[in-house]
Amino acid sequence: SLPIPVYLAKGGGKMIIEIVVDQQGNVIQAKPKAGQKIQDEQIIMYAQSAALRTRFNADLQAPSPQKGTIHYHFIAQ
Repeated sequence: SLPIPVYLAKGGGKMIIEIVVDQQGNVIQAKPKAGQKIQDEQIIMYAQSAALRTRFNADLQAPSPQKGTIHYHFIAQ
C-alpha cells in the first residue's frame, strides 16, 4: 500500500524520503534525504506522513530493519 500524499502547497518538485521498514512491513522511520532542493516544510511533512502510512508485505525471514527510499513528485498548485 503506497498512499498518495494529499497536499496544498505553492511549491513543487521531487522529494526523496529515506525509510526504515520492519519485518511486518511497517515503515517505522521516514525522513527527507539530505540535500533536497525542496525546502517547503509543508511538502516535507506531507511526504513524511504518506511514507509512514506505507505498508509492505510482511516477511519474518527478512533482515530487520530494511532501509530504502520513496520518491514523491509534487506539482505546484
